Amino acid sequence: MRKPPIFRRVRPDAAQIPPEVIAAAADWLVRLREAPSPADVEACTLWRQSHPHHELAWQRMAALGEQIHDRTASFGQLAGHALRHPQLGRPSRRQALKVLATGGLVGLVAWQGYVHPARRRWVADYRTRPGEQRRIALADGGELLLNTASAVDIRYSGDQRLVVLQAGEVMIRTAPDRQNRPFVLQTRAGAITPVGTRFIVRDMDARTPVIAVSVQEGAVELHPVDAPASHTRVEAGQQAQLTFDSVEMLDAPIAGADSWTRGMLVADQMPLGEFIAELGRYRSGVLRCQPELAHLPVTGAFPLADTDRTLAMLAEVLPIEIRRTTDWWVRVAAKT
Repeated sequence: MRKPPIFRRVRPDAAQIPPEVIAAAADWLVRLREAPSPADVEACTLWRQSHPHHELAWQRMAALGEQIHDRTASFGQLAGHALRHPQLGRPSRRQALKVLATGGLVGLVAWQGYVHPARRRWVADYRTRPGEQRRIALADGGELLLNTASAVDIRYSGDQRLVVLQAGEVMIRTAPDRQNRPFVLQTRAGAITPVGTRFIVRDMDARTPVIAVSVQEGAVELHPVDAPASHTRVEAGQQAQLTFDSVEMLDAPIAGADSWTRGMLVADQMPLGEFIAELGRYRSGVLRCQPELAHLPVTGAFPLADTDRTLAMLAEVLPIEIRRTTDWWVRVAAKT
């Protein structure tokens, strides 16, 4: 008979939990309330056992869940009902989930002084899991392509067409509007207004104010939130960084900024440490690179749909090997 998993109480004064672990714990919370399969339950168990930070994140999540249960008497029922019934209207599901997010789970991300994107993903109109991409047709004929671990809200009204990027990365293709309503993409750092265009916006770290913008067709105007009177125009082929009070044009655009829309990760002399961090966005669990290997250059085009294959490709051309504690804890180390 298989032995039940052993989980140890983790000291509450443990080191700060990495943001990606918080995000993973949040994803597991939602996944295990969506009629999980036995494989999902086993995978979560392995994830919890693979590192003390994982178990600490889970225990704090569970403790907060109990606090919410005491106050609402329906924590589990509310979460289960909202997440098991996708036929409910988006506002109804979102309001139910907001009880979880604002009724106590906000304390989970408040451990470290900021609201992590995982919380915003729970209550968004559209969201993706790590490794997932989702195409969304807009009512005006435009289109969104939502990248891995991303979330958006869509708020069309009689006055404007508003899309709010809550976390992650999105490619937007706009279309003419019969009502001549302006199109606005709202981010933490400011607003982006397109001019007949296709563009990509990326917000990957809630701890920094930098929003990356890449224009493929047409042009966009960037409006920093703390400098509403100013605006900067970014043309096709250009890239910029939007912050709360300024816009910085990039003299040397980053190669392959839109390669993810074609299912590829393109690198041109990219340091291995940066490459592994980027690849890690497309898989669940933790992917780490040995620090002394971080400088190794990576060049090529690699598939995002199969990150294990990409790691194997790297091991064929670089002096590295892939070490797996579990499928959820992988380390790139020097070849022995």
